[in-house]
Amino acid sequence: MTKRVKKNIKKTSKKNKNLFIFILIIIICFALVSYSEKIIKNKKEDYSTYNNFPFQYSESQKLWMTQLQIGIQPYDIPFHYHPKDLEDIVVEENIEDKIWAKPKQIFITMSPDVTPNEGIAAVEIAKLTGNRYKLFNIPTKSALTKPNNLTISITCMDAKEDVVVINFKKNKQNIVYSSGNCIHVEYVDSNESIRVASAFAYHILKIM
Repeated sequence: MTKRVKKNIKKTSKKNKNLFIFILIIIICFALVSYSEKIIKNKKEDYSTYNNFPFQYSESQKLWMTQLQIGIQPYDIPFHYHPKDLEDIVVEENIEDKIWAKPKQIFITMSPDVTPNEGIAAVEIAKLTGNRYKLFNIPTKSALTKPNNLTISITCMDAKEDVVVINFKKNKQNIVYSSGNCIHVEYVDSNESIRVASAFAYHILKIM
């Protein structure tokens, strides 16, 4: 076998090897695209329900909607977040029992420098505990931890057997826990306050 023939064989072998690698890369790329599409599809399917509760995203309102049947009346209840996106938030086990015990009064209290987002977060809870959806119908009032001319001052010291205080507070982590009949809703910043309040709201409804 001549040197030229050997050289041509080597060139052909190298071309075939490069072609094989190229085809293999194409196959892997197609497989990754197909797998990604499947993951995205499954994610969309997963978001349509959560613990057997239906969920639908409203593009017009930019809110997640779930439906609850209360007596013979169905209610579409909006949330800023889907429960699947809140699973990282620590919520004390069975903390919703303090709401289900039907206290005579609930106070949702915050510091005087409350932000708009924290106000939205408070509404996430008040809309359920109050009479908006006829769920609990517990008198629910807002308050501040320090007095001013517009509202009363309420702290965890005012919580008792038939009075639940829900204290919103910026702190080092996103967490919901209780001490006696005071429920602490804590968050790292005002944006996270809505997420933490939504997680607590889903626990109140026993969705999470």
